[in-house]
Amino acid sequence: MAIETADLASLIRKVRDAQAKPTPEPEKPVPSKSAKESKPRAQAPASEPSPETKPDAQAPAPEPAVDIQDLHAELHADELLLERILGLLYRAKKRNPLSGAVSILDMEKALGLEREAATFVMDYMKSTKVIQMDDKSRMSITVIGIDYLRRSLGVAKVAAAES
Repeated sequence: MAIETADLASLIRKVRDAQAKPTPEPEKPVPSKSAKESKPRAQAPASEPSPETKPDAQAPAPEPAVDIQDLHAELHADELLLERILGLLYRAKKRNPLSGAVSILDMEKALGLEREAATFVMDYMKSTKVIQMDDKSRMSITVIGIDYLRRSLGVAKVAAAES
């Protein structure tokens, strides 16, 4: 099972959409354009806004380019963190092939992170089976994780070309 950045992007997008549900803005009356329209108009029922103030439900609000750039930077930072965690776990597994597990506290110290900074990335890695947790909450890299790390660092392409 290959893990791609697009998977991470769609997962982050879903989380952000769930967190940022827009609140409806109060409707504002449209000012009259000329003195001829100063007569009082018949108002539409309270449940149905007038055609002048009814928002266009089909046209989504355009996202500013800054949000896309921020999302790209955030995805890139998450990808780097994922690679750093996998690199730490890979080295631990290489030193001790039978176990190679690293506690969360040791990982935090080695990478200089706070647990909250890596929670989302670690949950993603567990759900995609790139890492596994033992009964003592220690993490170890899986074969899928090693393959992912090799591909992301470009090592797998070199090995495949030599064969």
